[in-house]
Amino acid sequence: MKRPARQLTTSPSDQRSVVRNISFDDLHSLWTSTDADFEWSCLFTLPIWLNCWWDAFAEGDRLHLLLVEDSRGLLGCAPLKRRGSTATFVGSPNVCDYLDLVSVPERRREFATALFDYFNTEGLLELDLYGVREDALVWSDLIPRAKASGWEVICETEGISYGIDLPSSWEDFLFQLNGKQRHELRRKLRRLEEAGDVHFRIIESPAQVPDAFHTFIDLFRTGPASKAAFMTDAMFRFFHSLAVAFAERNILKIGLLDIDGTSVSAVLCFDYRSTRYLYNSGYAPGHPSLSVGLLCKAFSIRNAIDSGLARYDFLKGEEDYKRRLGGKPRNIHRSHFKRASS
Repeated sequence: MKRPARQLTTSPSDQRSVVRNISFDDLHSLWTSTDADFEWSCLFTLPIWLNCWWDAFAEGDRLHLLLVEDSRGLLGCAPLKRRGSTATFVGSPNVCDYLDLVSVPERRREFATALFDYFNTEGLLELDLYGVREDALVWSDLIPRAKASGWEVICETEGISYGIDLPSSWEDFLFQLNGKQRHELRRKLRRLEEAGDVHFRIIESPAQVPDAFHTFIDLFRTGPASKAAFMTDAMFRFFHSLAVAFAERNILKIGLLDIDGTSVSAVLCFDYRSTRYLYNSGYAPGHPSLSVGLLCKAFSIRNAIDSGLARYDFLKGEEDYKRRLGGKPRNIHRSHFKRASS
């Protein structure tokens, strides 16, 4: 990977850390490299996700993809954008459910220390980081380091996500549900099967994705008015660029539920690190008695089990279907860091 020659800052310790501002191409090279040893645990921090977001939505911010290394090698990367003396994650909470830093696992503490050495010498006064789960590096390492460096840190619950640990079979999944949930799901499935020829399919081939993507968009836009308003031209371009980029890497999965050959519901998902992420969904409004939106998600869960995945993540939001399908809550935090006055 070609790295910029300009050194932005160094720590004063004997083991000097260098912080460099790199490009998205550099970040992508780190992701695909077998030598970087970074732990890319967060789907929404993958370079192609961040690059798609930046191309669609960046306005008035300066990009700060901060790569940290020392004489022993790489420590980590902080994908930030900066406006004035405040930095935030690249991304936005309406399309990036979780965000985090990226590091070499055994060097997380050194990485956090080096970042605050940099922040303290580069005129950064505030960090506003959203989408922070309690298993994030921000939570485990950056917050303690900030407090030790004299920064004020305020954390508030930003939202709740829901997810399911997947068993090895569909029947085992049904028995994970409580009695009422299981009875309702089986009843809805029987009613759907009586409505016609029912078929659920997963589209993942790059050649087939364009048609499936437009079917998803059509179903998305025919749903509630809030969804149609959400899908602006810029948002459409963002979704489309995600679909193309992740289909090429066999991560995108579009699930379509058909009745008598017509698609009535769709889910847009990403399979990453043994987890299926339900990113968004849409359904035709003409089937209110068949619960096609909920059942399309149920079929997606069944397909994830059949594919050997370990977890199904409904992502952020408190929609009722997530609990009806057995989802368990997890808090998501927004963490505000403020440098102490001199």
